[in-house]
Amino acid sequence: IKARYPEARLIFNRGFEILPQVHDLAYAVAFESLYRGWDQGSKQYKQVNDADREWLMGHVRKIRDEYRLPVIAIDYCPPTDRACARETAKRIKAQGVVPYVTDPDLSTIGVGRIEVLPRKVLILQDRDPRTTIDTSEGVRFVATPLNFL
Repeated sequence: IKARYPEARLIFNRGFEILPQVHDLAYAVAFESLYRGWDQGSKQYKQVNDADREWLMGHVRKIRDEYRLPVIAIDYCPPTDRACARETAKRIKAQGVVPYVTDPDLSTIGVGRIEVLPRKVLILQDRDPRTTIDTSEGVRFVATPLNFL
């Protein structure tokens, strides 16, 4: 990939065993479940035990200290439990790791170093009734700036 696309930024998913040989190709390293995980077999959320977390943190320290790469932890909380996501992200960040806490399907916007908050905006417009709302001037001209709020 790097030979064909030298500007590509590769984020390795774990790969702890091969990092000594390929760390110079990596932009960052990601892994799952530093504090909270998902058991696909039982379809249940799980707490990560201290021994597993310490094993992961040993790899995190090596990646940060020796390879000087950012490390991303992806943890899981129920999509309806924002408090869980916020608290888990805070704990991950305290370890010096980039947090991202989402649901196991990755179908909701998670909590990371920042939390994206939903906003409601009222747009008043006088539009032609034959024009659909999504193609109206109010939506077309304002949608892009609103996406950055």
